Amino acid sequence: MTYTMDDIDVFILAHERPGLLAETLDSVVRSTVLPAKITVLDNDSEQNLKQVVEKYAGYGIEYVRTTGRDGNYYKSKELAAKKYVLRLHDDNLIHPEFFEKMLFALNNINNLTAVTSNYTPFFTGSETSLPEQLPESYKNPNHLENEYLITTSPADYIKHIIKVNTYPYKGINVGGTPFLITETKLFKEYKTAYDKYAKADDLDFFVYLNSKGNIACLSDERAAYFRLHSVRDSASDENSLTFKQYENWVRLLTRYFQNETDEKTWLDIFEVIYAVWPNFMKKSVQNDYTPYRFLSHCYDVGILPEFSRKYFERVPDLETCFELKNIRIKKLSLSERIFSVTNEYSNGRVKKMLNILFLRLNLSKWGNKILGNNN
Repeated sequence: MTYTMDDIDVFILAHERPGLLAETLDSVVRSTVLPAKITVLDNDSEQNLKQVVEKYAGYGIEYVRTTGRDGNYYKSKELAAKKYVLRLHDDNLIHPEFFEKMLFALNNINNLTAVTSNYTPFFTGSETSLPEQLPESYKNPNHLENEYLITTSPADYIKHIIKVNTYPYKGINVGGTPFLITETKLFKEYKTAYDKYAKADDLDFFVYLNSKGNIACLSDERAAYFRLHSVRDSASDENSLTFKQYENWVRLLTRYFQNETDEKTWLDIFEVIYAVWPNFMKKSVQNDYTPYRFLSHCYDVGILPEFSRKYFERVPDLETCFELKNIRIKKLSLSERIFSVTNEYSNGRVKKMLNILFLRLNLSKWGNKILGNNN
């Protein structure tokens, strides 16, 4: 059987942010292949998103209002009826060939439960973005290649997640739920784990999908564009993890490493936990605990295997972790310390981020000298 866009239910999950929703819809309608119908799910917005959606009625885009916590999530479960389901978010963008490459994977890779994509993060400073702030590769797209990373088991998936979040990895980010096509049957059967993991529940969902079959990730980072901005739902402290939820997340992250004795593997795991701490944890927990103290607690309650403690005791801070891995680093500047909380330092993108900062502060000339740029 050859799958087409008629086999995929496409939902766009929206809440407030009419300007960003319009940009997302602009992104979708320029696709090389389009589904017969796209449904925008609006969860209790006070702003008139229906008016935005009506401008795209000619593309088969419909508006449905939802209510209550996770209303968009449960309504998409209720309405999904085709073989596959895709839930885009109202603040992200896709390449014109995104759908085309998703279909290629579904039709050419065996035993798939899901297809996702690598992505490019980009920054905007407000609820709406100016055209010149959009990535150049989005504004002037080139063809994407049919290249995919395939994870074949939960352990395989988590090993790649750990690799992605360790310095200085530069490769394939296996994406998240904004760019994920799944089998509708599995999507409906999955029980939400938000109460257990808060906004970090993506990991649990991907582990579940990989336990049922393979996940293919389109390798090209230009396939999708993940917007980082001040009004992201996940940026709210309300959605951040409690102490118990972070315990649960670390238990999930390390589930398949309980018998792993390789020192480098554990240094990588510690680095990931240290690096995501500022983005995941509630501010109140961060005020009361350091990552080191939290991980010490994880050993005390048996979440982490005792034999790995000898590696952990050598890693009182993230810089020491880098030193043990023989990574040459310099003392962090003030700008780097500010931006390290976005987890970009651990991904090796400080230079790129500082370039953006210096540009916005009209300090590019000074920044070029500091960063050793040629221009």
